[in-house]
Amino acid sequence: MNIWGNQLTVAAKLNQLILLTTGIAVIVVTATGMFTDFQQNRSEVVSLMDSHAKVIGSNNTAAIVFDEPFSARESLKSLEVVSGIVVAAIYSDTGTLFASYAGDDELAIPDVADEGYYFNAEHVDLYQAIILDGDNIGTIFLRYDMSEAYQALLQELFMDLGVGLLAMLLAVFLAHRVQRSITEPIQALSSTAQQVSDYGDYSVRAPVTNNDDIGQLTSVLNTMLQQVQDRDRELANSRDLLEQRVIERTAELTVAKDQAEAAARSKSQFLAAMSHEIRTPLNGVIGMASLVAGSDLDEQQRDSIDTIQSSADALLGIINDILDFSKIEAGKMDLEFIPFNLRSSFEDLAEVMKLKAAEKNIYLQLRFAKDLAENVKGDPGRIRQVMMNFVSNAVKFTSVGGVMIDVSSTPMANGNQLYRFAVEDTGIGISTTKLEHVFEEFAQADSSTTRKYGGTGLGLSICALLANLMNGKVEVLSREGEGSIFSLLLELETVELPVLDSPAMDEQNAALNILIVGDITGRHQLTAEWCQRWGMNAHVVTKADEAIPLMLEAHKAGKPFDTVIADEAIELLNCLSLAKNIRQEPLIAETALLLIAIGSLGDKGRIVEDAGFNGYLSRPVKESHFLKTLLQINQQSAASSKDFVTPFTFAEHKENKITVTDGRVSILLAEDNIVNQKVAVRMLEKLGCNVDIAVNGSEAVDMWQAQPYDMIFMDCHMPVLDGYQATEEIRRIENGERHIPIVALTANALEGEAQVCADVGMDGFIAKPVKVSDLETVIIDFTQNDKQSA
Repeated sequence: MNIWGNQLTVAAKLNQLILLTTGIAVIVVTATGMFTDFQQNRSEVVSLMDSHAKVIGSNNTAAIVFDEPFSARESLKSLEVVSGIVVAAIYSDTGTLFASYAGDDELAIPDVADEGYYFNAEHVDLYQAIILDGDNIGTIFLRYDMSEAYQALLQELFMDLGVGLLAMLLAVFLAHRVQRSITEPIQALSSTAQQVSDYGDYSVRAPVTNNDDIGQLTSVLNTMLQQVQDRDRELANSRDLLEQRVIERTAELTVAKDQAEAAARSKSQFLAAMSHEIRTPLNGVIGMASLVAGSDLDEQQRDSIDTIQSSADALLGIINDILDFSKIEAGKMDLEFIPFNLRSSFEDLAEVMKLKAAEKNIYLQLRFAKDLAENVKGDPGRIRQVMMNFVSNAVKFTSVGGVMIDVSSTPMANGNQLYRFAVEDTGIGISTTKLEHVFEEFAQADSSTTRKYGGTGLGLSICALLANLMNGKVEVLSREGEGSIFSLLLELETVELPVLDSPAMDEQNAALNILIVGDITGRHQLTAEWCQRWGMNAHVVTKADEAIPLMLEAHKAGKPFDTVIADEAIELLNCLSLAKNIRQEPLIAETALLLIAIGSLGDKGRIVEDAGFNGYLSRPVKESHFLKTLLQINQQSAASSKDFVTPFTFAEHKENKITVTDGRVSILLAEDNIVNQKVAVRMLEKLGCNVDIAVNGSEAVDMWQAQPYDMIFMDCHMPVLDGYQATEEIRRIENGERHIPIVALTANALEGEAQVCADVGMDGFIAKPVKVSDLETVIIDFTQNDKQSA
């Protein structure tokens, strides 16, 4: 609440101010005077009581010494003439009452107390010692009644307040006389301002009556009104010109907008054309290379084909990066939100990348934190794309050591988990001055990096954009010459999915004693971590020559090691030598032996088995496979016949051929490019299909009408009739009768192309370059569905 009142006039506020200030002044002066009078009155009372106490005490020393209380009472009675003293008493040195006087019989004589003054609400008491020759012979007591003094102070208060009230009335009277000279100019100023506000009339002026501050303010206001009036004239003159300029500028912006939209369309058309024109010959390269790779080749030919395939895959990766970057930049990148299992997804990713790691003789390993929630809801494809880029870079820039994929999480308050998907390598690292630029498009840490390792510099920028689309972020830590850690942080919702099968653990298996000889994962010590996670007793040594003495010592102590795990970190020859030496020691010869290799050993598996190992696993080792292997080789350790465990023992086996026999699936291929015709025909024939070729959409429609086919693979861009028009014509002719599956086979991989194909009536979509597995999957799906519907 505003004590001044926002709606009051200046005059009323001045009256309030004067009343308040004079009132405060009266209160302060009155309070000060009353306090001063009170202090002075009390000082006088103290002085009076002190002088009388000294006189009476001195006059009664003889009466006290000679024990004459009557004489003392007479002396005290003389105080009747002293106004205010109502009670007096003399006490002996023992504190007993010797003589007393009371102005009123109802007044009681108090007991003796310590020497000094005692101030109460109605009276003041004084106890003072009576001294004779330095000895305390008694105490005199006086009580002074303060009622008369208080009455006098009250009268003085009323008088002061009366004078103060008169002063306040006089001040208000004088203020009323003076304030008109202040308020009238202000009211005139206010009236002028109100008129300007209400009617927008800047020609009015306020009258100037004085040369004081208010007069100056009025002059300034009049000047401002004149300036506003002048500017209004200028604005009125400029409005027409401005409207003309707006019309012209709008026309310019419209032209610029049309040009920008045309540029965007041109960019999209260019990307579509670039993708189509590059993918078309690339389809021939990759398709033919994959067909040749499936034939019998010598070592040099195999190396040449592998080079062709890796180069083509690299070129395809660049094209896909450019298209992804364009999609994200245009805001056309769509995300999935589906349940999936993190472990399955990341194990598949590691499986895809293990060959590249093995080629460089570096390890690749996946680690999941203990008790991690593995079933989540999100976009597995985009997460895989980001992590694939991280892992690919890590393998590319690492020559010694290896790459660790680490998955961990932190619970959040909303029930979700904040996952950290990290890829740590021991590669060349990045200098601190370059770290802040690694996620920028077309940027790499060093121009020499591009020359030595290749790449466009788009991959990491796409990772950053994808992370942002998924409401996450990417981070990087690195030291030049030591390695890097790239991380993707995402908040994901956990879900319930069917539990994956895992080997059963019993008390005997949980109590296994494991000796680990070397671990290439370095500070992670993942092998020991897994064993301890399952309750096993794990002991780690870093050198092969430390193993056998430790095993003999453990056997002597009655706690022999059940399994020895040798890591290729100590070199393969040392692992083989260690296994042979263990088998030659009678006391420990029956110990189960497992080798963990950096990559697949191929034809060296027989050498490992001959050396005495019960099995081997190659990195990346799946956690479930590692546990199954430990349990199996320990169960076999006492058996007479032992199966040698390899990375393929627990692998999921998939059929590589379709169940279609020659001649049972009839395919119509609509394709105008001769190279693509050759690739597709050879792939389809390899899958056991009969293939006829139509070189344009019109011919495809005619051939479909002339002969029954099981499926049509339709290129979208062809002469005469393109694939879209041909599909619409076929669907029109069918008129709801027997439906033939039509699958798009196109080099146009831009966002939305699959939907365009679906809208015209196609049943599937395959982007070039085409793989045999893509064709196989589609043929199986549609031919089986066709048989079931039949």
